[in-house]
Amino acid sequence: MLTFKKLMLANKKAFNVALTATTLMSFGHAYAADATPFSTESWYAIGGSGLFYPDADLDAKDDTPGVHFRLGKEVTDNIDIQAGLSYNKTKEDSPSFSGGHYKQLNFTVDALYLLSRDKFRPFLLAGIGAANNKINYDIAPGFTPTGKVTGSNTSFAGNVGIGFQYLLNDKLGIQADFRRIFSDVEVGTSELSHSKGSSANNQLNFGLLYRFGGKPAIIAAPEPVAAPVEKIVEVIKYEPAPVVPPPAPLIFEKQTFNGSALFALNSDTLSETGKYELKTKIANKMIEHPEVTSVTIEGHTDRLGSKQLNDRLSLSRANAVKEYLVNQGVAESRLRTIGKGSSDPIVNCPGTRSKKVIDCLQPNRRVVIAIETQKLLQADNPTQ
Repeated sequence: MLTFKKLMLANKKAFNVALTATTLMSFGHAYAADATPFSTESWYAIGGSGLFYPDADLDAKDDTPGVHFRLGKEVTDNIDIQAGLSYNKTKEDSPSFSGGHYKQLNFTVDALYLLSRDKFRPFLLAGIGAANNKINYDIAPGFTPTGKVTGSNTSFAGNVGIGFQYLLNDKLGIQADFRRIFSDVEVGTSELSHSKGSSANNQLNFGLLYRFGGKPAIIAAPEPVAAPVEKIVEVIKYEPAPVVPPPAPLIFEKQTFNGSALFALNSDTLSETGKYELKTKIANKMIEHPEVTSVTIEGHTDRLGSKQLNDRLSLSRANAVKEYLVNQGVAESRLRTIGKGSSDPIVNCPGTRSKKVIDCLQPNRRVVIAIETQKLLQADNPTQ
């Protein structure tokens, strides 16, 4: 039977488990001083084990190992969604019984609110799902009724908790959490008559996290309020062809336009400042000079992140510039885009991912607009 002493003991154990989880979060935070952003919008899988603390009313043993597996998705800057299973099995723990087990299988879909997207990511969680609770206890000799206490019930379940993730690199990390799981347990024996209805079990979970997919996190220095595009060298200059002698042959001159300030941080969407600079410095000049027939737009990234993601981001930014110029009236046939990824760096910064290396590599994250212009050579004229 449930006693005040037993209830106080269960609450004390639950408090100690929660204190342990909070201590682990603080321990992880101590190693996050040099936090470095990682790729975003990733999928990930978590597998691991933990400790199970059943409701005191269930007369089951505490500190029993369990297992869990979950799939997760980074949805926004602060929200993750996780769905998965956990399984726990523990022995009876009461003089009223001489053996048997209590088992719980949970499936939940959880929303995590993350306080950071750095290496150390503390979070709060809440979720709903279903739980299957099974009880099969042997009643000890001398207790009535004799026989077994059995019950099996599947019900809605909910859980709340706290935890943290700690990323070791772009792919691997760990997740630890403490959660309280609410569900219904049903048995038909007087020995556990108080167990008809809701129960609240505690879990302390530890798991290995593997991340896949997502977008690279492009970290650049803070942009000024009015970030100007770097000065463009005079792109088009024409001189009148002399009547005598005949015009000199045509040559081609290639100039570049550095567009590193065209985009907002971690985005392939043009900023308002970038749009203004492209319109005034590029689009208007091309409309005024239709003889400029070939413009190449190159997207570049730094070396951080995978080659596949860097190539995709660089081409996406180049296409964004092309689309804007076309919308301003520049013929699409005059524009060509290339995504060069990290293959053509301006600077080389050795070392692994760190704030110093990210800042050093900032010049490599750019868009280059190369314009081939026709320029007439002034012929020699002895009369001038």
